[in-house]
Amino acid sequence: MANIDDANQLIGHWASPAQPAHYLPGQIHALWSEPAGEFPMSTQVLMVLAEVLRAAGGWGGLPPPQGEDFSMVMAVTGAAPGVVLPQTVYEYRNHAGQMVRQVGFDDLELDVRKICFKRGRLCA
Repeated sequence: MANIDDANQLIGHWASPAQPAHYLPGQIHALWSEPAGEFPMSTQVLMVLAEVLRAAGGWGGLPPPQGEDFSMVMAVTGAAPGVVLPQTVYEYRNHAGQMVRQVGFDDLELDVRKICFKRGRLCA
């Protein structure tokens, strides 16, 4: 994934811990060693069939609007096989208004990650 700044300049690449390969259900979760650790893949690049998402429990909306993407990725990759591609398929723009930079975001982050980690373990 390419990281882009406000001026649309490339500021770096994020390398996923999930290396390019075919993955069986549950193998992505196995790459996430602990809730505070690095998430195994970029949540923005997951392409999934709607019926697979529905079968995995749907969008994992949590009470705060935080972590729902992690929850969904854990459920889907626990329920279905998939492929991580070697190509950059997404450019992520970093900006001051994004949710992860809002006041209070870090206060809930570890608790939300624990919920997502547990969902991933149950789905794997």
